[in-house]
Amino acid sequence: MENKIIYGYLRESKEDSTGYSLEFQKRVGEKIKKKFKFKRIEILNEGSGISGNSNPFERIQGSILIEKIRNGEIKYLYVYEWSRLSRNNFYSEYLRKIFRENNVILYEGDCNEPKDLNNPIDNLTSSILGSIYTFERLNMIKRIKEGLLQSRKNSKWNGVYLPYGYKRDENKKVTIDEDEIPIYLKIIDFVFEGKTIRWIVNWLNENSIPTKSSKVIKKGFIKFKDKNNDGTVREVGTQTMLWRDNVVKNIITNTYYKGLRIDKYRNEYPFPRIISDVKWEQLQKTFEDNISRNRTGNKQIHNYLLKNLIFCGRDHKKLLGRIKKDERTYYCSGKRKETRLKTGHICSLPSPNLDRLESFVWDKLTSIMSNSYLIKEEYKKQKLQNHSYHKSQDILKKDIQKFERKIESIKQKKEKILGLYLKEMVDEETYSKEFKKLKLSEETYKDELNDKNNNLFILGDKGHWIDWINDFSKDVKSWKSETNFDYKREKVLKYIKKIIVDFDDETKKHLIEIHLKYPMINDKLIWNDKNDKKKGYKIRNGSGVIKHKLGKKTPYHPIITSLMV
Repeated sequence: MENKIIYGYLRESKEDSTGYSLEFQKRVGEKIKKKFKFKRIEILNEGSGISGNSNPFERIQGSILIEKIRNGEIKYLYVYEWSRLSRNNFYSEYLRKIFRENNVILYEGDCNEPKDLNNPIDNLTSSILGSIYTFERLNMIKRIKEGLLQSRKNSKWNGVYLPYGYKRDENKKVTIDEDEIPIYLKIIDFVFEGKTIRWIVNWLNENSIPTKSSKVIKKGFIKFKDKNNDGTVREVGTQTMLWRDNVVKNIITNTYYKGLRIDKYRNEYPFPRIISDVKWEQLQKTFEDNISRNRTGNKQIHNYLLKNLIFCGRDHKKLLGRIKKDERTYYCSGKRKETRLKTGHICSLPSPNLDRLESFVWDKLTSIMSNSYLIKEEYKKQKLQNHSYHKSQDILKKDIQKFERKIESIKQKKEKILGLYLKEMVDEETYSKEFKKLKLSEETYKDELNDKNNNLFILGDKGHWIDWINDFSKDVKSWKSETNFDYKREKVLKYIKKIIVDFDDETKKHLIEIHLKYPMINDKLIWNDKNDKKKGYKIRNGSGVIKHKLGKKTPYHPIITSLMV
């Protein structure tokens, strides 16, 4: 087989308890390549988190695999075990049928010989193993649920991390941790003193109070996979892990400390008590009062126009606003102390000036809005708050429901024709012809549904209309000089999807990429008949993305972002 190519299909799901990682599956595939003397192995990596019960024909790599098999490109296939392809009996049988029809030779795990599913014995073995995988999974789920229920009844804890203040005794039952209890009591004392969560977190970190991780993880570090999916794994020392706001909040509000454990099904179980019911209830009330009190008072509240919309082009993290006496910027959250310690990485994006960036985005948005036919159409429809307008909306909504029902009906018909084909009640030619016809109809209906939804947007939702008088151009002129923060924030949230910020090291300018929710940049109005405008018009979509460079010399108009309360 020196000139033959074998393909490998990899998948790792959250439901797996085997520990067979993608890297492990790949190593076994390389071993198979060498053992059977294939020229090379081509890997189709589905990645992690994809359930084995999902439709393999709708997975990205699964659909590619099936297409290549039908095209005759794949004759030899490696999977670590059949459940990588599917845990669902229905789809498993269909896959076996495809393999048989296309003479695919299957290599499962570190096997000594492959399977030919056209061989009755191999096919029977594969079917039996597939059923066993399904049985094992269902049985495993049942055993896990029963085990968790019994553990809760016996005051045992199955996870690695127990709640702060607790540990396991020699019988593996949950008991109070005498070393951590003083810290827990100190935390609730702080709450009764009126301290904020942020203050408590800072106190814990400044006094080097060990987190649960630093005590539980004996090896001294935790591995984190890079969120960019480039395969990078970083080791972070547990001693450098900091207390976080959410951790402290959960400690304060959890019912464990009053002797009550509640599972996700709202079942209640006894738990070692640390404080009384009365004191726990007082703690919750004081905690809520502290939150309410600290939201007000004689302090500045900063309003950030682009909050939750702006992202770093390097780390893909959110940019956060920061206003101090000597600084007004949006900075990447990857620069925060807790993030740096956790990841060992500091984002290199220079922080853009807050006022310059907000002014630039607002000027660009208002300029686009003033020239957009979609926006003009929206204003026009505001004047049509009459019977005919509402009637148009009602018709569109009914049409949308009609197309949704048609799409659902098509899905059912596709499953039915697939079932008939598997039962060999229709031949492959008939199945392929009918399936393609149904798929074409489904795509047509989806396009129609998308058009109807777009039209409904143009007609608009009454809650989104902006009051205006008669002169559109007069109103447009007021947009750029508008100073009301809430008005601007409403517009920004309505029309902007996200903003990506990067930096050009050569020109020393920030690269701004604004993604709009609607395609209204340079959209066009096209008359159905230029000579007879009574026949109406349509609006051709423009672009939804605008890119620009923002330098230090870019003029700007500061936006009021803070007030005293």
